[in-house]
Amino acid sequence: MTDLGRAVAAGLLAAVVLGGCGIPGAERPLETVPAVPTLSTGEPGQTFEAMPPPPPVSWDGAGLLAVVTYGSSSCPTAPTDITVAGDQELVLDIASLHPDRDPCTADVAPRTTRLELPDGVSAEEELTVRLRYRTGEEDTVVLPPAGR
Repeated sequence: MTDLGRAVAAGLLAAVVLGGCGIPGAERPLETVPAVPTLSTGEPGQTFEAMPPPPPVSWDGAGLLAVVTYGSSSCPTAPTDITVAGDQELVLDIASLHPDRDPCTADVAPRTTRLELPDGVSAEEELTVRLRYRTGEEDTVVLPPAGR
């Protein structure tokens, strides 16, 4: 056996012998690791607040509505119907753009859809937009006049 071969064999033997010399599993101290990292300054009483998410509807700067939905990038959801529900009030039905597509990727991606306002609805006045999701849930967003 060469000197290199002896050195490799000795190293492997040492690893096997020392590997068996650890603390038995029942006597090992438990280590708790949080599943979600937290922010801490080490000072008691100090907390941090997260910014709220942006509203799902906003003005895009050109007098169009920008509607942001989240879901699978291969099976996105978006406004599929827009209804004038009253004076300066819209209802947007949010549904899958590809309802027959299956399977969908298991990711979450934003999708922005820009919509023109229907006749009789003005960007110069406050606008109430209700988003009606396929789950039956609704979100309501009240937008100030565009440009403010």
